Amino acid sequence: MSERDLPSASDGTRPTRLLLGWLTAALAYAWLTALLLAFSDRFDNDNELADMPALALAGGLVAGGVVYGLVFALIAPSLRLGQHAGRVLLFAIVGFGLALRIALSFSTPAIEDDYFRYLWDGAVVAQGLNPYAYAPEQADDAGTPDALTALAEDDAGANVRSRINHASLKTIYPPTAQAAFLLAYVIEPWSLGAWRIVCLAADVVTLTLLLALLAHLGRPALWVSLYWLNPVVLKELFNSAHMEAIVIPPVLAAVLLALRDRQRMAALLLGIAVGAKLWPLILAPIVFRRLIGQTRLLFEVAVIFAIACALAALPALLGGLDETSGFVAYATHWQTNSALLPALEAGWRALLVPFGGEASSGRLSRALLGLLLAAIVTRLAWRPVRSDMDMTARLALALMALVLLSPAQFPWYLVWAAWLLPVQPSAALMVATVTMPVYYASFHFHANGTYWIFRDVVVWAIWLPVWLTIILETKAAQTAGKKLGDFGRRTFSRRRPPP
Repeated sequence: MSERDLPSASDGTRPTRLLLGWLTAALAYAWLTALLLAFSDRFDNDNELADMPALALAGGLVAGGVVYGLVFALIAPSLRLGQHAGRVLLFAIVGFGLALRIALSFSTPAIEDDYFRYLWDGAVVAQGLNPYAYAPEQADDAGTPDALTALAEDDAGANVRSRINHASLKTIYPPTAQAAFLLAYVIEPWSLGAWRIVCLAADVVTLTLLLALLAHLGRPALWVSLYWLNPVVLKELFNSAHMEAIVIPPVLAAVLLALRDRQRMAALLLGIAVGAKLWPLILAPIVFRRLIGQTRLLFEVAVIFAIACALAALPALLGGLDETSGFVAYATHWQTNSALLPALEAGWRALLVPFGGEASSGRLSRALLGLLLAAIVTRLAWRPVRSDMDMTARLALALMALVLLSPAQFPWYLVWAAWLLPVQPSAALMVATVTMPVYYASFHFHANGTYWIFRDVVVWAIWLPVWLTIILETKAAQTAGKKLGDFGRRTFSRRRPPP
């Protein structure tokens, strides 16, 4: 049978061409993954930062983002294939994505050390101790519990503790995350491999929930590729082993349950998500917007959510929110990879110099960004929700605003919004998938004493394309809305009965 005899998609695309496109994408992913595996030993923490190929890492991840664009381009024509072929393609994509995750789980984390904190926290919780009560540096101080001192004296524990970033600060990870760290410790103490097993299990749950969400919304399951083959998700969750893998399942489950009108359970799960990381708080006004007017149910949901959040906050409050608290440090001065915040701070300093208040520029800039985010979320939650797709669109906008306005803009923060790409594909998020990994180039400049080049110049190459895409998307949406409105008015006027 020749290509001419094969059934074609409605746009004329031949299945063999689609197959060639998918194979090209798969080979590119496999090649980039193989390169990272082959050179991952150069990122060992015992090596000097200057010897780590940071520029090559950034370039490879940007290339992965470009390949990801090819995946996006292939999805729509692939939806027009037959049901059997589409099912086979979906199984192949899921299997391939799983293989990439497993392969990356054997790589050395590239310029990342957050997982050392996870391993330490898991060990602390396993001893029945409050991880918010003592910073790792304090483990062998006089007056600390014997169990904590024993961890510091254990060979594996001492090695992990010596590599913890910001060891003078108490942990910043809430109780749900601590439960995941504990699970990894139970599987195997002090083991990055055990932690990666937990991350993989959580990501498989995310995949399952995403497929359920797509089915609920009536969207083809093949769109799940935009999450499952996202290069930032692959790198940050399975090479870097970031704990974002733990946050997404309860958020996604809460959204799905809210769409199915199981609001009380949704409130509980969203509270559990806040117990993994604090940012899901901003989603509550949108997720539960439909309950306005249902006073009793709204009250019950608010109580459940408030209790879950209070229980998540209690251990940190008992541990003390002093100058050694990771929460306090993050809220007051954590900043990296942002172009917007330094620009705001410079503007405030210029305004406040005559009054001697330039030292307040950082706090004012953070407050302004916080108020702007609150205003965006309030506006998104203000109008009644018209449909399930309308709710997910608002959630996507809220999470994109959160990523863009955060003082710290690490690449793994993009995972906060990436799970919504199969539901609400966004050009801005797609562009961010290409540009955000340029962050890793900063380590090259830092190692060579020229970090200012990245901070003042290169960082704009990350964010200007994203902001420009947002502007273009907004204009396109406004134009489309205006055309639709004009069409509706013309149609209505034609159908209006004569006086």
